[in-house]
Amino acid sequence: PAGSPPSAGAPPLASRPSGSTSWRLTCAGTANLPAASVGWADDAEMRDIISLDDELGLSRYLAAAYSHGSIELAKLITVDFRVRAAVLGGYGDGMTSAEHRQSWWYDTLAKQQEEAAAAATTDEDRTAALSLAQLQRSQAITTPDEMGRVQIPVLVLHGDVDHFNGSSCRGPSGQAPSAQEDFARLASHFPKGELAIVPGDHGGAQAAPEFAQHLD
Repeated sequence: PAGSPPSAGAPPLASRPSGSTSWRLTCAGTANLPAASVGWADDAEMRDIISLDDELGLSRYLAAAYSHGSIELAKLITVDFRVRAAVLGGYGDGMTSAEHRQSWWYDTLAKQQEEAAAAATTDEDRTAALSLAQLQRSQAITTPDEMGRVQIPVLVLHGDVDHFNGSSCRGPSGQAPSAQEDFARLASHFPKGELAIVPGDHGGAQAAPEFAQHLD
């Protein structure tokens, strides 16, 4: 439900050369950004990804994601058996916890966006903020039991000074004093899960050369 429409004259997806496809699960621009919860409910982003993969005619693929994208990818690999291996970057085992969802996604991140929407001076800014709030309220929860049934290799990548999205987040600062343990615990939920540490904080780890090396 997020992102901008394709540029004019872009060829149909199925006719484009094979290679990598980027799922942009961020609120960029206002095209097709639902401000109401119904637009994000029932794992809407995951279903969009599956529909895109169907359109591309994929029979199997590798998938890598970061931060919010990792939350959605963790759920995706429990239902889309075309994925042969996955990389989850920038999120700890908080994605398995309803308590974490309430305290961090609902009470902190979503409320920040709702306050931003209330203060917005343009319809565009208000829609973008409300969409981000609904995104936070609708993020997937994948339980350890679900992860335990995933039989593909799963690599969890963690920035060595990333204290933002573990399971121990507290308040707007998002500081998680045991962040590495949180990421290690996420990896342990998967039968073929592994943990790798790369340099960087939450905003920079995905740009580290070491991060890219793990994707090769």
